[in-house]
Amino acid sequence: MIEVTLNGTQVQTEAGITILELARRNGIEIPNLCHDEELKPFGSCWVCAVEVKGRRGFVTSCGTKVLPGMEMSALDWWDDIAERLRETSPVIFLDYDGTLTPISNVPSQPVLTDSMRGTLRRLAKKCPVVLVSGREIEDIKRRVGLDELVYMASGGFEVIGPYGHYVERSAEEFVPSLDRAEKELRYSIGEIRGALVERRRFAVAVHHRLVDERTMPWLEEIFDRVARKNPRLRAVKSKRAFELKPNADWDRGRAVGLVISTLRLRNAMPVYIGDDNADEEAFKAIGEHGVTIMVTEDARETAAQYVLADELEVQQFLEQVIETLEERAP
Repeated sequence: MIEVTLNGTQVQTEAGITILELARRNGIEIPNLCHDEELKPFGSCWVCAVEVKGRRGFVTSCGTKVLPGMEMSALDWWDDIAERLRETSPVIFLDYDGTLTPISNVPSQPVLTDSMRGTLRRLAKKCPVVLVSGREIEDIKRRVGLDELVYMASGGFEVIGPYGHYVERSAEEFVPSLDRAEKELRYSIGEIRGALVERRRFAVAVHHRLVDERTMPWLEEIFDRVARKNPRLRAVKSKRAFELKPNADWDRGRAVGLVISTLRLRNAMPVYIGDDNADEEAFKAIGEHGVTIMVTEDARETAAQYVLADELEVQQFLEQVIETLEERAP
């Protein structure tokens, strides 16, 4: 159950329902024309539009899902964030999969839209922008296609930007363990339909979004067994993959600190937006020294200060960042 504020009253509800559904359950009738419970909400008539605290304009209640701590949406609390942007030198860290692109069942599918690429290009003219990914550095650079950005790839073990190319040296010693784990995983899960093993420079990922729910316990048991046999590797589980990474004194939080120090900005403030468990490392490292945003439509625990629902809200947020920084420019 999650708690939200409806007409000034704290109410509890399960995650995933819309504002319109929540209102009806609590005896509040919101007028509407196009809503049909048998159809996917598309909000074409805007008769059911409602105001969400702190958000510019209105949203359709039939198509907007309630979120845990909805009053803490980054868009709802934009004025507070904008004030911090004006007073600091922001550095924007953006995860790729699930943050700038929709989550895909197949790792090769997520494609950055031209619209989002245009937003990133204009944002990079106002402040440093860092693309974060567990992907290989050449893969993420090819997908984004913007040389003016900093790229923090391989889960933070590799960073490339205007100040050079950095590779965390400690990660290299874990390559033999990763090689061994990759072979064991490919051999053990070869017969599990939908499971895909992907080798990266400093990680082995098992993508499972196409795996049948009845088979998932078997897949997770195999993954856990391989993880136990390779104690030098760290197991990380997320909504789209199981990963084995170097159990080194290095993570995305440390990589954020490296980038900030390298840029040598006066009064630098990290703004980190991500959607995965690996991003929690950065959320915790940044803490109150920056702005941290989890991208999610579901109820989940997070160290982030704010939430955004999906890549569309992320783009809206970034456009507002651009507008604020343009206003600040002399």
